[in-house]
Amino acid sequence: MLATIRGFTRLASLFAILLILTCLPCERHYAEAFSVQTTTAKVENTVNELLQQAPDYEPSPDDDFFRNFRTRVPRRIQYFLRDFGILRFVVDTMTLIAAAPAVLEEQPIALTQFVHSSGLQGSLLSKLVNRKLKSDISMSQDFLEPAVAFQRLQYGKDRRQILDLIQCKRENTTSGSTINTSKRLVLFVHGGAWGRPIASPFLQENIDVAIVGYRTYPNGNVSDQAADIVASLSKLKHEGLIDAKTDITLMGHSSGSHIAAMALLTDPEFRQSIDSFVALNGVYDIPKHYLFERARGVERISPMAVACSIPLIEESAVGKVSGSLRENWKSQSPTWLILRQPSKSTLMDSFPDTLIVHGKNDTTVPMESSIRLWESLNKSAATQQNSRRIDLEVLPEVEHLDSLIQIMFGGITRDTVLKWMQESSE
Repeated sequence: MLATIRGFTRLASLFAILLILTCLPCERHYAEAFSVQTTTAKVENTVNELLQQAPDYEPSPDDDFFRNFRTRVPRRIQYFLRDFGILRFVVDTMTLIAAAPAVLEEQPIALTQFVHSSGLQGSLLSKLVNRKLKSDISMSQDFLEPAVAFQRLQYGKDRRQILDLIQCKRENTTSGSTINTSKRLVLFVHGGAWGRPIASPFLQENIDVAIVGYRTYPNGNVSDQAADIVASLSKLKHEGLIDAKTDITLMGHSSGSHIAAMALLTDPEFRQSIDSFVALNGVYDIPKHYLFERARGVERISPMAVACSIPLIEESAVGKVSGSLRENWKSQSPTWLILRQPSKSTLMDSFPDTLIVHGKNDTTVPMESSIRLWESLNKSAATQQNSRRIDLEVLPEVEHLDSLIQIMFGGITRDTVLKWMQESSE
């Protein structure tokens, strides 16, 4: 079965490469550009020392393809790749293709965990997977079929405004029926990469998981996306699936971290509903990251610049960054929103405990992004004399997608996040 899966993923990989001309940001190690000496930056390094080790982007041979692509391919084709979600599809597909074979060889149970966390319990695929695993490995039926309940909720009119809720189930010893006993929830905001398998480690800790789908460019801008995150939580409350006693962790990856942070900063009621915030490899300073993308040659195929322009602007306007556009981008940048808080602001009084995680080998979003967000939050907390917990973890040898894959299937990112969540809930 694994050989079949490997063969399929290789064919799918080749097809995706030929179809999209491999328009996927290179994620090879570039440690000399973004390196730190510790996994716990807040303890062993000062912010200034970290920033000295995270210089502004310098042209890398790894990005020669994109710079050539930007120069030689007509602009309308680059915008087509961006606006029709083709690049996003390739990123999602290649994430799965890159991770699946090695993960399934080392952890074959990961396949059945994905099947069940996808709401496919009892399906033909589920039965085939369980039958194959039972013949290969000595496992109990309870382990092969984890007790979870899956629901898909529509919280808006757009087809992307969906919410996948995966709840832990436990047997009621009195009635024999299954009930939900979890009082904790992870509200996960994906950044484009396939996110559903992320539920597994939290379900094992008796933590429910809600994975939020939201409108993407060109169907919505960042303000719309942040509003979608708020609306998804309101839907859970309206349906009686969570209550005031539910401990809620808001979690995002990449652009999902950016959107989650914007929801926290722009909606006070939503902010007060969140008990903790975990931000993985996120973008928090749009003007600065636009310059980074431009240096790499990907700013025309990335939707970030136009999605962060309020209101949505024509593509041609992004080529030249005016002062007003830069200010517009700052209004959609969590770091700038925090730094521009008035001296008498009470933002940090309701801001949740926060863990900011970044891989030091991330060449898609430099770790400087997370360091500056951590710095701005701590500065704001100090100004407001607030003792809110704001932690930063810079993880060695972790690239942009590694953090997501490690949450799903195991690794330093999962260990770091689960340990912090346990400590913050005590």
